Amino acid sequence: MGWPPRVGELLPRAEEAIGVRYKLATYSLNASHKRGSSKARGFATILGITIDSLDYLERQILAGISEAPLMAVRPNRSFGAGRCGRPHR
Repeated sequence: MGWPPRVGELLPRAEEAIGVRYKLATYSLNASHKRGSSKARGFATILGITIDSLDYLERQILAGISEAPLMAVRPNRSFGAGRCGRPHR
């Protein structure tokens, strides 16, 4: 597999993914987070997934990124992406 990866290939180094549990616990499933609470409500209402499902959802995400082929590849920005996709300065 070369770099950059191509559509249809698996995500390179997916097994090294970090931060999934932290982001779920502190943001996506956190019903009291200032901006994440709407996501937490959506997970609960639509999927029945709450903070109590943290272990399950983390396992599913990590399994999925190891098995699902890339659907799109976009170029790296020279300084990474900031909030809302804007480059860091």
